[in-house]
Amino acid sequence: MILFSAEYLKNKGEAITYEFDDVDKYLKLCEKYQIKETSECLIESLNLLNELTADIAMFDYKEVYIFFIIKEIEGVETLYIYDYADTDYIIQDAKENFAKVKSKDLVKMLLFQLGEKN
Repeated sequence: MILFSAEYLKNKGEAITYEFDDVDKYLKLCEKYQIKETSECLIESLNLLNELTADIAMFDYKEVYIFFIIKEIEGVETLYIYDYADTDYIIQDAKENFAKVKSKDLVKMLLFQLGEKN
């Protein structure tokens, strides 16, 4: 399923400032605007979720940095999470989109990308 950008949701009239402030509310808004034909499983998201689950079990990460891209697909601004790093990681490229999130929120967002409901 698609994770929409906060800007796209704002343009739809939703009261949201940032995608990662209240992830549960954010995911409900994303679900509201889903386009049925886009609900396909992304193998990259599944691999990332498997890696994250193992890292949480081994290192007990409470928070992580996520890396994401925002791109426009057929006039719809979307957000796609493609990687994460522990909070000790030094961000190398300030041009990269990143945010610090709770590990449990990242799990929720990856499950959403996969089309799974929380």
